[in-house]
Amino acid sequence: KEPGMIGLSVYNVKGQLVKTIPLPDNITKGTVNWNGKDNFNFDVTTGIYLYRIKSPNHIYKSYKMTLIK
Repeated sequence: KEPGMIGLSVYNVKGQLVKTIPLPDNITKGTVNWNGKDNFNFDVTTGIYLYRIKSPNHIYKSYKMTLIK
């Protein structure tokens, strides 16, 4: 609802930031693909990760996902 940078952050189960994925400003809903790489372009391991969507004035709750390679 607010204009500005929207991002999706992926965390491991220890709470460490793994990947930040910028999203288009005009996104309303849909699917985001993650290639299974971290912010340094290294492959991450199969496992459980958490993701959180952030906008300039709001942080949405975290959701769980499983990465299977």
